[in-house]
Amino acid sequence: MRAFRVAYDGRPYHGFQRQPDVPTVEDAIFDACRALGVCDDDEEPTDYAAAGRTDAGVSALAQTVAFDCPDWCTPRALNSELPGTVRAWAAADAPDDFHARHRPTRREYVYDLHAPTERFDDDRAKAAFDACRGDHDFHNLTPDDHGTVRSIDGGLTRDGDFLLVRVEAGGFARELVRRLVSLVRAVGSGAAPLSKVDDALGPDPVSYTHL
Repeated sequence: MRAFRVAYDGRPYHGFQRQPDVPTVEDAIFDACRALGVCDDDEEPTDYAAAGRTDAGVSALAQTVAFDCPDWCTPRALNSELPGTVRAWAAADAPDDFHARHRPTRREYVYDLHAPTERFDDDRAKAAFDACRGDHDFHNLTPDDHGTVRSIDGGLTRDGDFLLVRVEAGGFARELVRRLVSLVRAVGSGAAPLSKVDDALGPDPVSYTHL
């Protein structure tokens, strides 16, 4: 078993996870493995797993994928068959029971929002984000019915006309990060009152479209 760190420019892809009839990052990785003979045509590498998924257009600096492969299957070998938008930049041998999705203890997403200060209130956005930090039931910010209690950390950083929103957790429910960041952005821009955060974190169901 070998674990690889992979970076990619997500703009040409319809997300990380393989989908029918559209290009994905996972397709590019599988195609490279097939070209190298790591797996047969129309198959994925043995015991393959990825640490997480990203949406269409989202890029990554340190995605982790792991699978069984020969010793000669190095980042350099993978890169010889990967497109320029996907690069393997590190690898390490892993125990046979290593699982890239279940083993990680921390995941981090960073959203780079165009939010000029003349149209955006950083203090309001920070207050919204801080209210979401810690342990909460995020059932209103995910379509999932289970696993909605999460412990969120991170912070906001101003960089000129852009606001970087960093969200960390051991794991995320589906669409949680995107919806949380959208809520923070709505509060910071004035499109939603700060009370919407309390509504989202409260026990009563709230339609995400109204956040």
